Amino acid sequence: MINKLLFTATLLISSSLYAAATITFTENPSVAPLAPVTTQYSTYGITATNVYLYKDARDTFDQYGVAALIDTAVHGAVPNNPGVVFFTNPANNLSIDYLVIQGHPGTFSVFDNANALLDSFTIPSSTADLVGTYLFNASGIARLEFSGEPTYDAISTLRFDAVATTTSVPEPANSALLGIALVCLGASLRAGRCSWASINPALRQLLPPQ
Repeated sequence: MINKLLFTATLLISSSLYAAATITFTENPSVAPLAPVTTQYSTYGITATNVYLYKDARDTFDQYGVAALIDTAVHGAVPNNPGVVFFTNPANNLSIDYLVIQGHPGTFSVFDNANALLDSFTIPSSTADLVGTYLFNASGIARLEFSGEPTYDAISTLRFDAVATTTSVPEPANSALLGIALVCLGASLRAGRCSWASINPALRQLLPPQ
């Protein structure tokens, strides 16, 4: 019984939460078309560099998105560098709606915090504008890069699950369960039925030092 209580208490103390997000780049009306996008979408879990907001009828999803490889004279960013979207917390299940303008290729790649390439795909040059959706086969994504030729590859929509390890706030019933588990654990320690080293580190933080 004590083992079951301790297991439940450990789950209450620390858990991984997944927050699903969809960003269509229409969420922030203060960002006008052709404006650089940096931190304007940070409340949605992303920041960006070397990209700008566009409104383009060739985007058949909703006409809005972010384009990469910005022109220095127009947008004040570095040309021939990839557009980059950074995720505030590591992202899982990332899918994008993309637009690649006819006559130009586009490459979309995701990386982890160690800069390791996790997944990538390339849209070759075509005689027509190409739109589509791609689900990256990766988890723990720290950033998304997209590049091709200046302003001709773009992202219309981002969908992802952001992962954040947090300390949860137990409900009243769970708080009582946690208290009972800690009392039982303390009694077991005093009676010599378990050792300090055998206790889960998360639970040790809630007990007096031994």
